[in-house]
Amino acid sequence: MIPRSIWSHEEFSFDSSTGDILQDNPESTGRYDRLIRRWIGVVLKKPDPSTQRFSQMFHGKPIAHDGLLPVALEQQTPPPPSKAIARLQTKVTSLKACEAWLKEIMARSPNQRISSKKDLWAEAQQKWPDTLSHRQFLAAREAAIRATGAVAWEAGGAPKKPQH
Repeated sequence: MIPRSIWSHEEFSFDSSTGDILQDNPESTGRYDRLIRRWIGVVLKKPDPSTQRFSQMFHGKPIAHDGLLPVALEQQTPPPPSKAIARLQTKVTSLKACEAWLKEIMARSPNQRISSKKDLWAEAQQKWPDTLSHRQFLAAREAAIRATGAVAWEAGGAPKKPQH
């Protein structure tokens, strides 16, 4: 029997892999002597509530178990997303849609830019007002360039005018 005072004392701990009761070493000099083994190979047994020893050792009545809780019969619907989550989902959807739109434009003309960055941004603002920031537009544009390999779209300046 290991006294209750040991189990409740903060200096003692139980190593379940070895069954040892360990105590903090106040004279520790390194990481390998932090703990001192006090009991070796301790076997834990569930106390028998019918014995008098249990009530003497723990000063109380044993806990009665009711068994498993019943499982809910109806599937519960998750709560609606918060406004912040809904707004974030809308922004992510707009970003992905903008990227797909830019990929389509760039795939049609990968070797020659047909619109300026400024014109594309203006059109994107009309398509996704209040849900697409300029920074998101630039990220979508870069991703579309990488995905399509349309390197002509990376060049700065106004696009070349078609010659007649």
